[in-house]
Amino acid sequence: MTAWIAGALIYPGLVLLALAMERHAGQIRGQLPARRTVLACRTPGAALLAFALALCVQAAGVSVGIALWLGVITLAALGLGLVLAYAPALARPAAVVSLAAGLLGWLAGAA
Repeated sequence: MTAWIAGALIYPGLVLLALAMERHAGQIRGQLPARRTVLACRTPGAALLAFALALCVQAAGVSVGIALWLGVITLAALGLGLVLAYAPALARPAAVVSLAAGLLGWLAGAA
């Protein structure tokens, strides 16, 4: 269950990091990012990745948790790469749905 929640949190983090890059922001938004947008996307994107790492480490221990996180981040990056290649307009809506699902899963697991 932790891997699914981590994946649901990692995907929007990767989308935020992609929005901070000129090439991918051009694909997703159709325009280059402003300097403020770059800074506003990098921080929460990195925070989501760190939060997912903390969830994996808490659930499976340090060594297995890091390996789990690396596997999940690889699959999420593959998914984002496919979305950017074939349907870049769906990247942001998919990130919103994924973030909501991840947060709901985390809150349901914490309760």
